[in-house]
Amino acid sequence: MRALAGRDAHRITEIASALDTLQIGGPSAIPTSLAELRELGEAESAAVYTVGRCLSGWELERWDVDGALADPRVRPHVDALFATEATDAVFYDPLLPAAEIRDRVFEAGAWVDERSPGTWKASRMYRHVFEPLRMFEHKQLRALVCDGPVLLGWFGILHPDETTARQALLLTALVPAMRRRLAIERRLATGVHHARALEVALTQLGAAAFVVSATGVIHETNAHGHALLVSHRRDIAMALADALTGTANAIAIELTPVAETGVGPRWLAIVRDAPSELRIAAAVGRWASVWNLTPRQRQVLELLARGQPNATIAALLAVSSRTIELHVSALLARGGVESRSALLARVLAG
Repeated sequence: MRALAGRDAHRITEIASALDTLQIGGPSAIPTSLAELRELGEAESAAVYTVGRCLSGWELERWDVDGALADPRVRPHVDALFATEATDAVFYDPLLPAAEIRDRVFEAGAWVDERSPGTWKASRMYRHVFEPLRMFEHKQLRALVCDGPVLLGWFGILHPDETTARQALLLTALVPAMRRRLAIERRLATGVHHARALEVALTQLGAAAFVVSATGVIHETNAHGHALLVSHRRDIAMALADALTGTANAIAIELTPVAETGVGPRWLAIVRDAPSELRIAAAVGRWASVWNLTPRQRQVLELLARGQPNATIAALLAVSSRTIELHVSALLARGGVESRSALLARVLAG
């Protein structure tokens, strides 16, 4: 196949450059690139879509389209098709396409009929999508863009006429840039999901927990851990350092390796035993954050947790007993309880 030249080569270089440019917090470059490819290739539509496994079959995870495929009548037909076992509908495994069809550009209907004549127009894809949308003669020039063996997305153009060698060249030239773009967007999305899962997991532990590097740098923490860092940062830093070197410390920390990254290992560090002072500080700090307490309310809650009566708290804070009573009433309301004992039970239980 001949190479692109002149204006085509210049435009494809520009589109590829846009796909390779990542704007943090900005929109994906894929929709704009599809519009430019459709215009350059004089096609009716351009698209990138991906599917994922769900309990009932498959579902569209990405549906970026330009041109006629952007008609709102199209998406429901495609959704319905993928709501069942998609391999029967699309002639490839949506999770792991066969090696010989990865990253190759060809006209899909002709490829199907080469393997088994007449199969394309008898297929569910044709009957449930192309026929109802009156796209009887449309050709789909496409590539299954893959990251190794894993399918990243269907990428191609649709046109009511026969596709041309020039259109195939344009699409082929963009496959590497589209692969890079889909791969990095997938990794970014996965990273966000993993971070959220880690946040939830740390919260559910019920003990102060941190994700740390081998040198003791803290990368993640839960509410309990954050409270300890606020009130006893030096003690916690020393305890983490001792745990990483196997040195005994009054604060017992359990280490579990969780990942080997490009910059070294990460450890899950859970405070399994600590002096009561630290345990109380962690519990109070967590609930102070959850209940959005004022600094004074937090002081009162911590002194209550240490077993101090109202009169002693008033003397320590240099306020009246009536003021402390009002603070205690506010704390009971925040905790949704009716007694001091119930409030402390909730706070100290974590």
